[in-house]
Amino acid sequence: MNISKQYLIIWLICAFLFALILGATNYIIDPLKYYHTEPGTRELTGFEQSHKVWQVRMRQPKTLILGNSRNLYGFDVSQLRGGKPFNYSFPGPSIEEVEKQFKNAIYSTDLKTVYLVFDGFCSSGQSSRELSTLYSNNIEWLKAEFMRAQHLISIDTLKASRRALSKEIFYDDYGRRTSFIFGEQFGINLEERVKIREGLALKGSKSNRCDTKTFERLLINAHRSGLDVYLMLNPIHIRYININVQNSLPTNKYVNLKKILVNTNFTIAKTLNTQPLRIFDFNLVNQYTTEQFDLVSNNEPMYWWESSHYKKALGDKLIDWINATEDMRDPSIGVIITQENIEKHIETQLNLLLQWQKARPEVVNELLHTIKS
Repeated sequence: MNISKQYLIIWLICAFLFALILGATNYIIDPLKYYHTEPGTRELTGFEQSHKVWQVRMRQPKTLILGNSRNLYGFDVSQLRGGKPFNYSFPGPSIEEVEKQFKNAIYSTDLKTVYLVFDGFCSSGQSSRELSTLYSNNIEWLKAEFMRAQHLISIDTLKASRRALSKEIFYDDYGRRTSFIFGEQFGINLEERVKIREGLALKGSKSNRCDTKTFERLLINAHRSGLDVYLMLNPIHIRYININVQNSLPTNKYVNLKKILVNTNFTIAKTLNTQPLRIFDFNLVNQYTTEQFDLVSNNEPMYWWESSHYKKALGDKLIDWINATEDMRDPSIGVIITQENIEKHIETQLNLLLQWQKARPEVVNELLHTIKS
């Protein structure tokens, strides 16, 4: 009996010391940056949604962008006007996840300005990922804190800690990925990356239905937050625009979603007896989105990783436009779209698309063949 008791005590002490050493090691290295705010390594990849919750809480930013993978790669928030900016972007968020992020940011910080990116705002009916780390009230915060603490005494975290020691910095100090992920899943050369991304676009939903209930609720919360909130559409390459148009005929997804965005924004503002939020449309046909891709020599474009994701060089153009006074903004880069100008704006963009289609018939035929096959 005494031996069993001694054995149990020794076992408990050893287990405690092991957990203590494991937790201390993981805390010091902190591969997912749940406890420290310095730039992170590639071990963060895939964990942006969870780790950035804690980055927002610890950094207490005043200016925030809630975006997707396009912003994660291309939007250098350090150049945005406004105090203490942070890039709260992660790949492929659903509108439900963006709503939860927004609530979390309001709960955790004393924000002044928020840019909400809405490349897609139709409700999916469910979130694609676990939202348990995204808290917006005291009970959720306690649950999230418990999950964060569990991270410290995990063998998987220790493995990630070991890998992180030998990896270069992959995220800057403001939450942006500093380089693209190459490999079998995303492609290595330009031709592979373009075909993979455009293939995913072709597999996208062709449904004409768009449930805006979550988006409407988010807009109401944005108005009531008292923050300076701006809505934003990212640029995509004209090849991608062309696919969206041809793949969604006769409704034309490129046109239809912009109209829904503007009309919903206007309706919510009218209901609340206030001014609509400003919508920055960077999803235009211009000198940057029509940059030619050389899929034979695979020379790297200046502004694009592939048809969907723009580089920092183009992101900097967007930020210069945002920072400029309205009379100094280049209308070929971005346009503030409203109920008053949306029809004319869309007509202009479709004319520019038609001009490109006439000038580059070989690309149009290539994409059309891909769409039909």
